[in-house]
Parts: sequence; C-alpha cells; structure tokens
Amino acid sequence: ARAGRSGKSVSLVTQYDLELILRIEKVIEMKLPKEVPNKNEILALHNSVDRATAQAVSKVKEFHSKRKFKKKD
Repeated sequence: ARAGRSGKSVSLVTQYDLELILRIEKVIEMKLPKEVPNKNEILALHNSVDRATAQAVSKVKEFHSKRKFKKKD
C-alpha cells in the first residue's frame, strides 16, 4: 500500500541508477520487482511522443514569435 492506499508506483530507471536501487533494496530488505516493457510497445509510444514533442515545440516557437512581434509595436 502507498500512504494507506492501494495501487502501484512506477519508477523509470537506467543503468546509472543501479547503485541507488541496490541501496534502496538493502534498506527495505526486499527486492524491487522488475518489469521490462515490450519493445514494440515502446516503439509505438515513441512515435506518438515524438509527434507531441514536435507540436509542443512548434506552439512554443509560435507563442514567442507572437510575443516578440507585439513588443515591437
């Protein structure tokens, strides 16, 4: 349980986090469950994240462009 509630907590870790994870496991005296995602799922999500990132960057550039234009007036 998490703070008195049921549910799951997800932590995204890389090989650079290994030492920290091992220390946490030692302190809590249990192994944290490991789940490696399916590569096809990752690739599918990667495409939608790329599109969303491109849209966000475009909107930010557009916002700043309009803002600069208004300041010149």
